[in-house]
Amino acid sequence: MISQKQALIGNILTNYYFSEGDSDSAIIFLHGWRSEGKIWLGIMEKMAQKGFSVFSFDFPGFGLSENPPRDFDLSDYVQITENFIREKINNKKIFLVGHSFGGRVAIKLLSQKDELAEKLILVSSAGPKIKSNRQNLIKTFAKTLKPIFKIPGLRSLRLFIYRVLGAEDYLATPHLKKTFLNIINEDLTPLLSQIKIPTLIIWGDRDQTTPKQIFEILNKNIFHSNVKIIKDSGHFSFLDQPEEFVGYLYDFIKE
Repeated sequence: MISQKQALIGNILTNYYFSEGDSDSAIIFLHGWRSEGKIWLGIMEKMAQKGFSVFSFDFPGFGLSENPPRDFDLSDYVQITENFIREKINNKKIFLVGHSFGGRVAIKLLSQKDELAEKLILVSSAGPKIKSNRQNLIKTFAKTLKPIFKIPGLRSLRLFIYRVLGAEDYLATPHLKKTFLNIINEDLTPLLSQIKIPTLIIWGDRDQTTPKQIFEILNKNIFHSNVKIIKDSGHFSFLDQPEEFVGYLYDFIKE
């Protein structure tokens, strides 16, 4: 059974979910942007049934955790994650699973301190910065149309344009707009070669959020990496095909 608690992590009240198992191994699940720790509960239950200790938490600004006291950058979320590991998980072999934005956090953390984990699992992870026509359009529209959007009554038009351009992440977290921009503007490609631990990269073949080019860059630059593609799944492959996802995760951890 998964339990829920709250604790101060780096002076921020942080909500987390956990189950202590008999194994000497702990799996930490990091959620993506616009998400929260409980999105992992189904997978956590399945891995807990196999004897693992499992943990997930809400990043500051998400779920039931407090909002950041200021505009965060990626390093701030990395520090929160390191603090959580050191304060809440003792004497366990750690396996770190990062989905999307959570993958960014895991990449930066383990490129600097890979002694914190035995293995890394990246699920439709973000991180490498690639040329994107969509991102260029978003920036162009934001700059060009900003004066027009100030006209009363045009807020709905602004929301519609951003949604068409695929900028829901930016719109959905208005309290984290500057934080979001800080994070997506950081290119993690130079850090990938610094990850020395075995890494599994999981990607859904229908993922429209994380381009195929991203996981190819991850696989090319992380030396000890392997890719598993889950068919008939999108950005949330662990929700679309949970049994197949758990199979890949379990096999990789037990190797």
